[in-house]
Amino acid sequence: MKFRTKLILFTSTFIILLTTISIYIISNHLIQSRLEVAISNTIGETNQVKMMVESVIYIDESLSLEQAKNLIYRNNKTDVFYELQMENEVSKEILNHYRTDSVYKLETRNDYYYIEAYIPLNILGKAYVLRGKHNITSLIEESDYSQQFIFISSGIMMVLVIILSTIFASNMTKNIKKLEEATSAMTRGEYNQQVKINSNDEIKALGDSFNQMSKTTNDLIERLNQTAQKNKQLYGALTHEINTPLTSIIGYSELLLNQPYEENLYNRSLTHIFQEGKRLSVLSENLLALSNEKLSRKLSSIKELLEKSIKTCQSNIRKDITFEISGGDFDVSIDQNLMLAVIVNLINNAVHSINNKGQITCLMKKNQLIIKDTGVGISKEKLQVLFDPFYKGSDDSKHLGLGLTLVKDIMDLHGDDVFIKSNKNGTTVTLSYTTSLQLEENSDVLTSYNETKEGIQ
Repeated sequence: MKFRTKLILFTSTFIILLTTISIYIISNHLIQSRLEVAISNTIGETNQVKMMVESVIYIDESLSLEQAKNLIYRNNKTDVFYELQMENEVSKEILNHYRTDSVYKLETRNDYYYIEAYIPLNILGKAYVLRGKHNITSLIEESDYSQQFIFISSGIMMVLVIILSTIFASNMTKNIKKLEEATSAMTRGEYNQQVKINSNDEIKALGDSFNQMSKTTNDLIERLNQTAQKNKQLYGALTHEINTPLTSIIGYSELLLNQPYEENLYNRSLTHIFQEGKRLSVLSENLLALSNEKLSRKLSSIKELLEKSIKTCQSNIRKDITFEISGGDFDVSIDQNLMLAVIVNLINNAVHSINNKGQITCLMKKNQLIIKDTGVGISKEKLQVLFDPFYKGSDDSKHLGLGLTLVKDIMDLHGDDVFIKSNKNGTTVTLSYTTSLQLEENSDVLTSYNETKEGIQ
């Protein structure tokens, strides 16, 4: 039996049972209440007749039995009858009770319903029974009509409820069917599944959770595919990049082996071999930094990292370049080695963009480190692909295409941002330490900003 059928049967059965019990209780209570009112009225009115007769007898002791009967009969109405009976004319069952209390019973005669009340009455020293008889046929018929109306109304209500339950069950199972089909599609590897649930209940919440799960899974698969593609590109480019310095090293080594010793040739060849070896070393370090996604954060001074980076770069500079540091120092929670690689990369790029003479300005401003050069700048077309893996800012093959990709990846790992603006007058790179500075602030370390300015030649 399908879930939809089970749901309809369970809902319908529960509603029918609940409605039937409710109707029975309401009808029974209604009839009982109206009967109690009728009984109370019958006994009360019969007692009033008794007290009236007793009052007349008390006033006129010479009142005869016939006069007492006539006095009683004058209270008869269309549906109310009173009569006087001798005690021995009343059944023993009634006599056993009415001596201590008023007695009533329900009588049915020829499709008519009566309530009879029996009250003891003493006339002229003899024991009589005053019987009050009230016709309650209209009350019973009205109660029956009300009960029939309730049953008919309940039947109509149950039919409507069953119809609505069927519609509800159909809609709910339709939504569940959508979820089932989407789940089956995901098991086949189709992870971009989204279901539209037309309801505002728990099924809708389940559908939203499924959609979020599907989106998260699909995004994860896409990221994994992108990572695999990036690694594939990385390995291909790595082969090409390694092959270039290796070719130079092998070529110059072969030249030294095959040519007679000459000091200039010897020094020039060793210099090229050394430079290409350094290129391989830098390439290895950059690739290692790109593949390592674990950070060893430590509270560090941006100014100290900047000064260390400048000194590292100055040892290889053969141009007339002036460095200037300005702004206030601030501390951030970073991986020092990786961030040092970022700043060194950016300074080397700035140095390379300057032809012979120029200036590199480093500004520390709140949570930002800004590096600005007076180089040749970068075109708008190249700015759009600047962070692509193995992109080269120039056509010179001596410059690896890993620098800015490394910068972007390391900043992303830290949760920070890097922005580059450029024109014909130079390039400005902004490192924004939003996350790293927030981590530092949460560790209750006070950051100070002292406005200073100094130059390093």
